[in-house]
Amino acid sequence: MLRTLLLSALMVSPAVAQDEQMMGLQLRQLTAEGNTVVLGAYAACILGKGDVEATAALFTQAGWTRTDDSEMGVTELAGSNGVVAVTLYDGGRICSVTSEVLGTASTESSLVATLALAGWPITPTEGEGGCAAYVMPELGIASLTSSGQDPVCQSDSSSDARFTFGL
Repeated sequence: MLRTLLLSALMVSPAVAQDEQMMGLQLRQLTAEGNTVVLGAYAACILGKGDVEATAALFTQAGWTRTDDSEMGVTELAGSNGVVAVTLYDGGRICSVTSEVLGTASTESSLVATLALAGWPITPTEGEGGCAAYVMPELGIASLTSSGQDPVCQSDSSSDARFTFGL
């Protein structure tokens, strides 16, 4: 019995390692000049797994600027191309990737591609206000709305992909 469990663990480990390796390759997009920077931001949020320091380090190693607001309890990360901005809050439990350039349709495609690259089944669920959301097995939920104070489910000009960990 123990032998079977050990063999099963060995069979699963390479797949998990490969998925993390693929996500690591996607991190290279954090230095992209175009819209593909969103792919790197999604990968960094997932690989950070809700840990502020681990997540922020992935961004700063790629040259992003980190700003901490201890009074508000948020960490903001900004890349040089201005396509997306990232905010970590609630102790890192939420990693929000916002764009005032990319609409929800294109970012949803990027989000689904990133979740698939992570090796997860694409499992839709209902997000806030009935908007699109996807399960991140054993981690939480990735949801998508427009950006701004009063988000809506669909927007041609803005988006907010919110990775919520520990649900």
